[in-house]
Amino acid sequence: MSELLELLAGPLAFLLVPGRYRLVDSRSGSGGDASITLESASTRLQLVRDRTEVSLRFQPTVPSSEDWFWLGVARRLLDGDRPGRDELDGSAIEFLQNRLAELEEGLAVLGRAGLVDALQRARDERATELFG
Repeated sequence: MSELLELLAGPLAFLLVPGRYRLVDSRSGSGGDASITLESASTRLQLVRDRTEVSLRFQPTVPSSEDWFWLGVARRLLDGDRPGRDELDGSAIEFLQNRLAELEEGLAVLGRAGLVDALQRARDERATELFG
């Protein structure tokens, strides 16, 4: 959990600007696994620490969706980038900082009819490439 909090206090501090995201949930498990969930008007972000890897996934809040998407899927869709892993490294944080407003706007305006459907297709294509 401390690693996730350090990220929020450091490189991800831009998420905590007043009026942007608020902390809505946190969970801690065995072996250091943990998650912190942040929410804005249109988007829910979840920082996840699973074993030794930290990653980020997101979902639209309006319309409500059960679908979570890893940040790597958004990078693939918006930039054509094909990261092999979903680890929240420097380039992923840079992408998030530079493209988050575009992602939020797409989720708020297009909802399931647009961006969510495109994300689902990108997620499925990626799974096919990785796992056959």
